[in-house]
Amino acid sequence: MNRQLIERLATSVVFTAVQVGAMAVILVRLHVSGVLAAATAFVMAGALMAVHDAWGDVRAARRGARGAVGSTESAESSGSAEGLAGMPSAAQEQDLVKS
Repeated sequence: MNRQLIERLATSVVFTAVQVGAMAVILVRLHVSGVLAAATAFVMAGALMAVHDAWGDVRAARRGARGAVGSTESAESSGSAEGLAGMPSAAQEQDLVKS
């Protein structure tokens, strides 16, 4: 395991623990209804999405540490016009900047 992967893993573990603790406190101690309940639900959903994204970064770093070739690298090396998920390639970005 390389240093970047260890850092991402440690950060994700701490972040997840803090988020789970905060959600537990909110669920147990907060007694709201109506608009405040809906707002709380949106905030908690956002927190869950952030935790999911953090672990996605860990998985991506782990794949990178294993030496797997990413889809961006393979698209650029094959001369494809599009990179990851339809993002413009470096050449296309330069064309956009010039115009």
